[in-house]
Amino acid sequence: GLEVPSRERRRCQQRRALLLGPRKHMSHPSATRPERALLAALKTDNPDIDEYPERYLRWVAARLARALESDETGQFADRVRAVCFNLPKPHNHERRRALCNRTAPPSSICGLRGDSWASSDRRGGR
Repeated sequence: GLEVPSRERRRCQQRRALLLGPRKHMSHPSATRPERALLAALKTDNPDIDEYPERYLRWVAARLARALESDETGQFADRVRAVCFNLPKPHNHERRRALCNRTAPPSSICGLRGDSWASSDRRGGR
């Protein structure tokens, strides 16, 4: 017969599905949840948004998601959340612009930790 997964295993599977997708979204049928979250981070408060077609930004978000997923440190969901939180901040605009213009590879974003995301004023105060 069929083996019924334990309660703990089901919880782990549900958490993983929640964090990693692939949930489908009507406007982006092939995008995973991390890709949609990263796309939103690329678009939020972006003064250059009109320079990039939606399709291109989805492609950049997908490349960034793949780079974060292949990052050696693991903790994919935590890294996605950190990027989504920090990338739209005004002091990180040049990073976002470089990512969108392809002058900085997605791997350059993967390596950022803690103070690397902070503004120069905040880093100076620490």
